[in-house]
This record gives sequence, C-alpha cells and structure tokens, in this order.
Amino acid sequence: MINDGDRTQSAMNITVGRYRLLRQVGKGGMGEVWLGEDPRLHRQVAIKTLPLQSQGDHEFLQRFEREARAAAALNHPHILPVHDYGQELLPNGQALTYIVMPYVTGGTLANRIALLKANQTLMPYNEVVTYLLQAAEAIDYAHSQHVLHRDIKPTNMLLRSDNWLLLADFGIARILAPDEAHLTRTGVGIGTPEYMAPEQAQGRAEAASDNYSLAVIAYQLFTGQLPFRAETPYAMSIQHIMTPPPPPRHLNSNLSPAVEQVLLYGLAKDPARRPPSAQAFVAELQRAFTDASYEPTFLTPLHPEAEVGDAPTLPLSRSGMSIPPTQPASSSFVPGPNAGKVSEPARGLTRRQALIGGGAAVVLAGGLGVWAFASRFNSSPQKGTAKPTPIHNPNQPLMTLVGHTQPISSLVWSPAAPLLLASGGRDGQVMLWDIQSLQQGQSGQAKAKARQQFNAPSTIGTLLGWSSDGANLAIGNANEIVESNGQLIDTQADIYKGDLSRRIPVYDDKLMTFYGTTYTQALVWGPGKYLTTVSHPHRTTGTGEYLLEFRDPLQPQGGLLSFHQYYYGYSLAASPDGSTVAVGTGIGVMIGQPSGTGSQGHWNPVPFDLPQAQVQQLQQAYRSTEPPGTPIPPVPPVLRIQNQFWGIGAVTWSTSGQYVAAIPIPAAIPKYIPASQIAIWDVQSKQQLSISPGLPNPKAILTTLVWSPVPGNSLMAAGSKDGTVYVWNIDPKNVQGNTLPIHTFTGPNANVTALAWSPDGQWLAAGYDDVNNSILVWKIA
Repeated sequence: MINDGDRTQSAMNITVGRYRLLRQVGKGGMGEVWLGEDPRLHRQVAIKTLPLQSQGDHEFLQRFEREARAAAALNHPHILPVHDYGQELLPNGQALTYIVMPYVTGGTLANRIALLKANQTLMPYNEVVTYLLQAAEAIDYAHSQHVLHRDIKPTNMLLRSDNWLLLADFGIARILAPDEAHLTRTGVGIGTPEYMAPEQAQGRAEAASDNYSLAVIAYQLFTGQLPFRAETPYAMSIQHIMTPPPPPRHLNSNLSPAVEQVLLYGLAKDPARRPPSAQAFVAELQRAFTDASYEPTFLTPLHPEAEVGDAPTLPLSRSGMSIPPTQPASSSFVPGPNAGKVSEPARGLTRRQALIGGGAAVVLAGGLGVWAFASRFNSSPQKGTAKPTPIHNPNQPLMTLVGHTQPISSLVWSPAAPLLLASGGRDGQVMLWDIQSLQQGQSGQAKAKARQQFNAPSTIGTLLGWSSDGANLAIGNANEIVESNGQLIDTQADIYKGDLSRRIPVYDDKLMTFYGTTYTQALVWGPGKYLTTVSHPHRTTGTGEYLLEFRDPLQPQGGLLSFHQYYYGYSLAASPDGSTVAVGTGIGVMIGQPSGTGSQGHWNPVPFDLPQAQVQQLQQAYRSTEPPGTPIPPVPPVLRIQNQFWGIGAVTWSTSGQYVAAIPIPAAIPKYIPASQIAIWDVQSKQQLSISPGLPNPKAILTTLVWSPVPGNSLMAAGSKDGTVYVWNIDPKNVQGNTLPIHTFTGPNANVTALAWSPDGQWLAAGYDDVNNSILVWKIA
C-alpha cells in the first residue's frame, strides 16, 4: 500500500528503487513506513514513503531533494541516519518519493509513554534525563548545522533495546510544507499541534521552536500528561499561543519548585525567554533535581512588585472551548532585547491576531510571566486525567551533602568505621560525614560530624588518605610555608586521628614537609606501610619534573624517601594486597614497589617493553619544550593506552590486584584524543585487554575512575565533566566492545572532581565543582 495523502492505494510495484517492500509498519499524516530489504547490502531497512505527488510538481521534487540531502548530511549518534533517498515515477503520472533509514526494532518513546500510562506510573527520573539529554544533543547538533526539525515528538524518537534514542524524520515537515504558514492549516497533518511552539503555529519556526517541543515532552514525562489538550488542532494551537500550562506540581506533587520553574521556562511563549539551547534546558533540569533550592541560571527571579493586567476571554467557536483570560508578563530582567520591559495588556486580541498576528500574544504570555500567572492564580489540572503515582527512582542520589565553600578535591571512606566518609575541598576544609546516621535521620539536617580548617593551596585543595586500620587520616596540602628567602614554598601534610579531633604530634614537621614544593598532586596511604605522594616541586631542571615520595608514618625517624621523575605525575592508586603502587604520569601508568634503607629510597619498577623509536620520539619532544642544555631524562617503563604516550588522569586497581584501569587526562580531549577511553591492563601478562566500556554519551569526558573495593565485585565507576557518573559491571577476562553502564547517575552539570566507593561496595560518593560544591551519595542496590 502506498500513501497518497487522504487515502491509501495499492502499490504499483513491490519495489521502490532497488528496495523490496515487505510490510507496512507505520502510518501517519506525513507518510507511511515500510519494512524493506536492501538486496545489494543484504540488510533490512525502514523506508519512509511520502504522499504521492504529481510528476509535474517540480517545486515539490526540488524541495524533497534539498531537504533529504540536508537530512542525509546529519551525522550524530542520536540522529537516525539517512541511508538513501529517491523517487519512483508511476505510470499514472504521479511520483513516489521515499527515504531509506536503518530499521530500529525497539519501538518509540511514544510506545514507552503509553505503557507507563497504562500502568498509571511515571518514568524513572534517570530514564527521563537519559532520553531528554540524548534528544537535546541531537537537536543542538542539527541546529549547529542550520537544520530545524519542526516536528519533535515522542513518535519521532526511536528507541533501541539499550535505551539508546534516535531522533528521526528531520526535514519531513519542511518537505511537505511549501512555506511556514502551511504548518498552521488544520487537518493537513503537517507538524503536531500537541508539541508545536506558539511561533511555529504562527508560521515562524526557529531553533527555539524545536526546544519548546522538547520541553513539552519533558513536561509530559514528569507529570504524566501533556500541558494542553483540545478537541481540534486549531484549539490546541490557540492554547499553546495564549494559555499558561497547568503548574507541573499540581500534577506531580513530588516535583520541586525548581523543577517546575525550569519546565515552565522551557514552555515560555516568547522564544527569547526560553533556555538558549536544548542541552541548556536539560542541564537546568538536572541541576534543579539535584538541588531543590537551585535558581536557573538563564533567567532572574520575578520582581515582587510586578503587576498583572487584564485580558479578555477568547471564545473558540470551532472547538466549543473558551480560553481563560491571558495575563501579561510580569516585569523581569531577562537576557535579550526585551530585558526589563513590561508588556502591554492584550486587550481585544482576536483569534486571527493570535495565529497570524505574531508578537503580541508571544510577549504577553512568555517566560516568567507564565510561571507567575500559574502560581498566583493556582490553575487547576485539566480534568479527566488520573494523577500518576510517582515512584522512587533508585538512580537518584540518596543524599546531597553541602558545606564546602570551594570545589571538592578528595573523598575517602574509612576502612574501619561504618559508613564514615571524609571529604576535602579547595577551601582547605576537611569534613567527616556519618552516612549511617544521616540515612537514619539521627542528625537532623545533613551536617558534618566533624571538620577542620587547613591552609591548603586553592589550586588543588586538601588530599586525604586513611591508614589501613582507619585509626588515622593523612591530609595532604594541609599547610603552605614560605621559606625564609621568600622565593620557595614548602607544603606540609598532617596526620590526624580518625575522628578528626586532633593532630598526632609524633608526625613531626620535618617528616611531613615537602620542601620546595608547589603542591601535592596525589596522595594514598599505601602500598603497605608507606604514605605515598606525587608532588610538584618548583622548577629545578625542567618543567616536567615531579617527585614521587614515600615515607613510613609509623616510624618518623626513617625520614623521607623520595626520588625525582619527569613527564609529570597526576594520580596514584595502591594495590589491594599492599605491595604495589600505580602512578598515573604524563606518558602512561608506571607500576612498582617502593622500598627504603635508612633514609635512602628505592623504586623497583615493573618493566614494560617500550619501542625504542617511540622512546626517542618522546625524548625529542621533551627536548623541544625545555631550555637548552636541559638533560634528557630516561623514559620510565609505563603502560600506555593504545601504545601511545598519553597523560593519565586517574588510575585504579581491580580487587584481585591483577588488573589496572586508567583514563587519559581530561585536558587531552579532544585536543589530542577524540574521546575519553578506559584502558584495562593485565599487570601480570603486561597486556592491554580492552579499551572503553561504552558511554551512552560518546562526547562525555571522563574525569575520575575507581573500581569497587569488594573482593569478587566487578563494578567500576567513572565520573564525567558534565556531572554524570557511570557504573559498569566489568569482567576484564571477557570485555567485548561497548559494554554499556548498568547505572547512569545524573548530578549537577559540573565536573565530577572526586569519586569513592564505600568498603562494602554499597555506597558511591561523588564530589563536584558546582555552585554548591556538592557531594552526592548513591546507594547501589
């Protein structure tokens, strides 16, 4: 069967182009979708056939060619690609145009919404954000290519079985509409009134129109219903133009005021008052969910003295409905040309003015004015829809801890005390959090159990490490001391009791002072008895020099054991058996065992084969960045990602001590490396086993990495630059391709600066550099 717009006809042929039609799998106002077979490539495809057109309609055929070519040029992980397109000339003088795409079997977001509605429940928050973020990335990418979609809706969002979203049907609305005004006609089926922005309904689609449609979908997912319902497309369009949506919290009381405000910002009538991009909108939603007191960044609060004017009721004779009086926007300061202006009341506004007159209605009901009107007049939910029962989302953090005034620099769980978390920040503060008491509500508000203030360098902040018995806590960068010559800075570490009550005096200043050191970059209590640090000294022989230092805190008389290394040092991790330390350096992962005799330190490296040509190339690169005469340092034996000398941003051990995993430094992406990768090595065989367990967002830049400390547990967690925390179930012996995360935790849209598993593997804490310097804690089921 082939679609001709108003009726369905028998297909003249069983093929279009080279493709054989098997069966119809979908039908809508913009065409039909067929399951097809590509005999050349021996694969199944989806073929979208558009309504039949006259072969003499050269304008349509040219428009089809132009828009189909533009859609085919889009290349994004969350856009359904266009394999091919063409036209079939029929004997009756008509032309059948078609677009060939991959065949996706997971259904659509609309199918998922229908299933949730049948079960009278809401989609879990993490799933909502996953879909919205993927769609937003696709929309913003298309806009960057100067392509509008014009029909963003759940039925155009295809889902793979792994919750991967693909946005489909780019350009279809434009193909079928010779001009923008064509979109407003009733009953033509071009565009979807339930999701159509006010300006698009008035014939002026723009990038913000696609963003508005995404906000309608977000409203629907969070509340269980659309913001507007009407009997006709005409009445629906009028509501989008004129009527404030019901406040989301009237439909789902579990939403916070901040989430409600962001949703309503996305639905602002005036395009200029919406978030600047689709991803910005989703990012604000993520922040609002993390912190109920969060104020969206792209708009300022309403002025309390703003007045609300009057407007007439508009009867809608076509639908038998009437629209409530529309209120003018309250005075507010917002970005853009209308900042600080007060809109005039829309007296005598007609339906024709609303649909084709443009700006008056848009300015009237836009932005914060919608939220103010809806909140002040307590608009009721639309009748006839059962209120969904909100369900607990296990992917949401169980608690958010705040108290630091600068970003989090370190998180460590006590190996002895039940659920005792220590946090360090760039503000020089160290805090202890009793998670068990906080969970049970014994401490009232989420307040730190104890805290101490230190004079840490703000560039790196305090670094923490527990002794193996949990009795003591090492604090790196605890103090800065300017030497007597006024030119060099010494950095000191401290050892405190595990309850943070007092400093242990046996650790004297000499033992715990890092002379001529700008700051300590990384610290770990281990391997074994040693406290191991990577510190950056003031320039001596080269800019790439760092110190790997270790000392026995239980025997201060042994003094400091140290040696120089080069090519920078970024991270440390001690093996679970206490024998070996892994160092993330500027050229790879260095692994070895420290030892000492008296005050003499030794480093026993695990050797790895390095091609001499690459070693010479690296040494030459080092020579080019250093002053003439600088000695060329030896290249230490290192594990390399894809056999390249890349800087290592984080390193972690498996619980068995057999495997090491690492990620590149974030600064290398995408300047030197296209995307983040996770490399896993077998230390015993010295072989790289795999790269990159899959990321739902391929553009994510990983910042932190840690393996679960529980023996036999194969969970690995990574934090990213956009605030997302991923958890994989990793089997190093059987890692095949892209292993997708089993959990995707969404936090503030900010760097994950620290990540730590509890000793029992049931709790995961992440620190951020967001505006609240938050610590989020998840319970892993």
